[in-house]
Amino acid sequence: MTEERAIRMPPERGGVLQTEAFLKQGRKIVDQASNAKTPLGLIGRIAIRVHSEECADLAKRLARLRPGEQEHTDLDLMSYG
Repeated sequence: MTEERAIRMPPERGGVLQTEAFLKQGRKIVDQASNAKTPLGLIGRIAIRVHSEECADLAKRLARLRPGEQEHTDLDLMSYG
């Protein structure tokens, strides 16, 4: 049986970690890896979001998220070499 875990963010963030924080941190990690000559890239949902900036409001228009619901919960990265 799988245990469901609730994600709880600090109250000062309204209980939700905003998408912009995931985007900023993902880009920062990839940039730092690049500066260290380490091939690293974002994959998954955040990668799609980064590469589809012109469609950023799509999830809101589709009303797939309830008010106060977090859009992303993790960063997926890949490397090779």
